[in-house]
Amino acid sequence: MRPDVMTETLTLYYHPYSNCAQRVMLALAEKGLTPQKIKINLMANEQLSDHYRAINPKCEVPALVHNNHSITESCTILSYLEQQFPKVSLTPQQPEQAQLMTRWLEKAAQSHEHQVVNFVYANGLGRLPTPEQWRYYEQHVPHRAEFHRKRRLGKAGSDLQQAKSVLDAQFEEIECQLSKTAWLAGSEYSLADIAWYPNAKLLSRLGYDVHPFPYVRQWLRRIEARPAYQAGIKPEMMPLPNWLLRVALRLIRRVGGRF
Repeated sequence: MRPDVMTETLTLYYHPYSNCAQRVMLALAEKGLTPQKIKINLMANEQLSDHYRAINPKCEVPALVHNNHSITESCTILSYLEQQFPKVSLTPQQPEQAQLMTRWLEKAAQSHEHQVVNFVYANGLGRLPTPEQWRYYEQHVPHRAEFHRKRRLGKAGSDLQQAKSVLDAQFEEIECQLSKTAWLAGSEYSLADIAWYPNAKLLSRLGYDVHPFPYVRQWLRRIEARPAYQAGIKPEMMPLPNWLLRVALRLIRRVGGRF
C-alpha cells in the first residue's frame, strides 16, 4: 500500500514488526488515540519511495503526521504525543521519576542501530541491500550506507559475541531497575516502558536469550496484559513461531543479489 498524501488528520506510517513503530503504536493505544494508519511495506521497499522520503527523509518507520506536520524518530514522537495529548499522561507525577523516564528515553533513542540492528545483522538475520538499494542509500540515506560500509569491513553487525555483550549490559541494567521498581521509571508505567518494551520483545523473538532476566520476562508479560497492547499491537501480529520467523529472515537475507 502506498502512503497517501498528508492531510489534516493524525496519520501513522508504520510497519507492525518494527520495534520503533511499536513504540508509537503502544503510546497511541494507551492514550486512546485512533489515527489513520498506513502500513509501509518494508519488504517491497516502500520506505525508499520518493513519496515516503518526503515524509521521512531517513526512509524509516515510523512517521507521524499531525496537521500537516511530520514528526519522525520514535522517541521524538513519544514526547510529541505526550505534549500534544496530555489527557492520558504517560509521565510519572513525581519529578525524580519523570527525570528517570527522560534518561531511559534518551538511552532508547540511541539504542536502535547500536543494539538492535547490530545484533540482527550479526546473527545473520538482517536483509542485505541489493546493488540498486546500495546506490539509493549512498545518494539519499547516508547513515544506512555508512552502516553497511562498516558491516562489509567487519566493523558493525558482524561480531555476534560483541553484539550479545552489548545487549547483556543493557538487559542487566533493565533487570537491575526492575528488581527495585515496578516499572522502568519507578512506580508508574510510563514512556520509558513503552520505549524499551519493543526492543526487548523483538530481540527475544530473534534469538537473544532473556531467560537469565526474570524481572524483564515478568515485565514483558505485564505489558502484554495491558489493554493497550491487546488493542494496539496484538491484532497486527501474525501467529508466527519465533523459529519460523528466523528461518524466513535467513532465507530472504541474500535474495536478489544482496551483499
